[in-house]
Amino acid sequence: MKILIAYDGSECAEAALDLKNEIEEENEAELDWVREIVDRAARRLSAAGLAATSVIKTGDPRRVIVEEAEHWGADCIFVGSHRFGNRVERFLLGSVSAAVAARAHCSVEVTREPKAE
Repeated sequence: MKILIAYDGSECAEAALDLKNEIEEENEAELDWVREIVDRAARRLSAAGLAATSVIKTGDPRRVIVEEAEHWGADCIFVGSHRFGNRVERFLLGSVSAAVAARAHCSVEVTREPKAE
């Protein structure tokens, strides 16, 4: 992340220098949250009798998921489908599941939410 801080020595500009600490604290809190949800998922899989380990990677998930699967030698990737609100969102954000399915060296299973009855 690149941040430009326009600094002129004023009190307000001094406050902008504190931004670094706030960003670091926010990033650490976000990483703690990610660790918790990943650990919770691993515990759920373990409780179902599956061997599960967790890995947290940063980067574009469309690339990182495929690279990790190749590195690990996965036979199949399970990835959730995320439904965007409209076509513009899908165009701008792209589809992780579609990109993974197109680039993966192995089978890809895309899971969707169950339909409400």
